[in-house]
Order: sequence, then C-alpha cells, then structure tokens
Amino acid sequence: MVIINNNCKSILPKIQIYLIDRFPIFPLFIFTSLVAIAVNTIFHTSLYLKIISISFIYLQFLFHLRILDEFKDYLYDKTNHADRPVQRGLISLNSLKKIGIINILLLVILAFSISNLFIVLIFLISLLYTFFMFKEFYVSEYLRKRALLYLFSHQIVFIPLFIFFYSSLWNRLWIPNNISQVSHFLFLVLPITIIEFGRKMKHRVNHKGEITNDTYAFIWGEKNSLRIFTLLILLESLLSINIVGINQSIPFGLILLSIVLFLISYSSSRILIENNMILTTIIALLIPISLLV
Repeated sequence: MVIINNNCKSILPKIQIYLIDRFPIFPLFIFTSLVAIAVNTIFHTSLYLKIISISFIYLQFLFHLRILDEFKDYLYDKTNHADRPVQRGLISLNSLKKIGIINILLLVILAFSISNLFIVLIFLISLLYTFFMFKEFYVSEYLRKRALLYLFSHQIVFIPLFIFFYSSLWNRLWIPNNISQVSHFLFLVLPITIIEFGRKMKHRVNHKGEITNDTYAFIWGEKNSLRIFTLLILLESLLSINIVGINQSIPFGLILLSIVLFLISYSSSRILIENNMILTTIIALLIPISLLV
C-alpha cells in the first residue's frame, strides 16, 4: 500500500492547475513526440526507446525553460499578470524550484541513458546556455531594447539540443553536412520559434486594462506580428524543398498556406489573432507531421 502524505496530496492539484495554465502538457507532448519521430526520418532507425526518450527530453527541456521564466519574470508578472498561478499564490517559487531540480536530474539521467558521455556534453551545453538566458547574458537592458536579437539569443539554445537529438539516434556526433541535412535540421528546429512568435502576436492586458509590453504585438503591432508569423511558415516551406525524400506536395502546401494566411492578415486578421493559440498549435503540429506523410 502506497502512503501519500498530506503535503503531496495538496501540491498535486496545484501542479495540475499550473500546468493547464502555463504549460499545456498534453499538446506539447504530442508536439515533442512528433518532432522526435520526424528527427528519425533522416536515419530510419528502429530505436523506438530512444525516440520516446527524446520526446520526453524535449518536453522536459521546454518545462525547464518555463520554470526559469517564472523566476526571471516574477516581478514583472506580479505587476502585470497578477492572475497567473505563481502570482496569485497557487504555487510558490520554492515549490517550482524543487520541481525544477527534479526535472533537471531526470533530464540528465535520460540523456545519459540514450547517449555516450561525448554526446551528452552537447546536451549539457544547451542546459548551461539556459542559465545564461536566465541572466539575459548579463546585458538585460541592451537585449530588451532589441527584440530580434533577444529572440535569436534565446532560440539558439535549440541548436545544440537538436544536434544532441540527431547524434543520439546516429550513435555518434552528427553535424549536417549537405543542404538536405541542413534543411531537415532547421525545418525541425524552427517550429519552437513559430510557437514562441505565435503565442505573442496578440496583445496582452494587465488588471487595469492596459496593454503590456511583453509581446511582439506590442513592438510591431498585431497585424505585422501575424505577417512575420506567416513568413516563418514560408521559410519552413522553402526549407522543405531541399529535404530529400519529402512528399513533393508538402512544400507546395506550406507555400500556399503561408500565402493564404498572409493575405488574410490584410483582410480578416482579427479572426487569426483572436485564435492565435489554436492557429499556432495547428501549424506547430503540421510541420513535423509533414515529414511523416
């Protein structure tokens, strides 16, 4: 018989509410699983346990970033987003810290379970880089005034992470060395940037009804942010043209989709912006699926 103490009983519902609000684990797990399977399309291995492990590592890595952001943005969110779980006292930073430490330990254990020490070092580079991200590279004010540089500096962490994914399936260091491999690599790295952009292309408001400055919509406007979002999809379509073995209808379909969304941004953008998370989720899932068709 398993005995669960009261503290454990009380924290579990809070974690569940937190995840629903700040880290929708089910759609994200579908996304990371599809990406892990899509990574394997370049190798066509039967290493199913590794593929499953990679999907969990990717999911846990994203959760690690989520927890770091809770600490980094705590004061800002307390002022502008007081209804969020941490800010309203549902779950404490101390609890998230403990969960985060456990998550990191599990991440490292999983990484070692599917790779040798040399390849795991590539993963550890990504993990170390996240702490520089947490400190905003010690140039916070400089970066916050340069939105594109800020975005790039925070998305680059996924490059060594994905090299680790590919290398784990290849059982040795894998570096893309031709246009098809580079395109395959970037095609699967970019969806997380599309997710990041998609969730911030709509204005957010604080409890006073004022627009907050923590979105791309605040910097470039909602319509322009939507157009940049569609251009990222177009970039994916151009990358897909160079991927050997891909269904040739995929590049055409992605190009057509990006053009349609771009045109809609000039006529009925409100529909897309109001449903930004649904749109973003669909696009993020379609991209890895396109390699499996």
